[in-house]
Amino acid sequence: MDKLLKLQIHQLVQDFLHRINQNDRQGLFEYNQVTDAMLEELHEELNSSFEDNYQLSIIPFEELPETMPKNMPLFHIVVMDKNCFLVECNIYNFGKITDLKLQIDIDKESFELILTRPLFRS
Repeated sequence: MDKLLKLQIHQLVQDFLHRINQNDRQGLFEYNQVTDAMLEELHEELNSSFEDNYQLSIIPFEELPETMPKNMPLFHIVVMDKNCFLVECNIYNFGKITDLKLQIDIDKESFELILTRPLFRS
């Protein structure tokens, strides 16, 4: 996978987390296809993990290692096919790594990357 595509996917994930942090329902629906039911489920997981106090992020792109450590998906991208990617990454809260992981699908449609089906898990 080329570095530009990896950077674009990384930026999509950062944008998604920014919308979560801002509780931007409209942006989450418009850009990430997150329904109210999905958002409620995401917030339930976040609130149980962080007691209503979170500022989520992922590892900065420039800090990504060349090879990822085993059993620690800092930012792992699996190419499902030429137009679909599965991303799993560790979540940071207030700049500190947590046990929470984000799993999402990235679909490529007409040269545009779309983040869909986000799932937080411990």
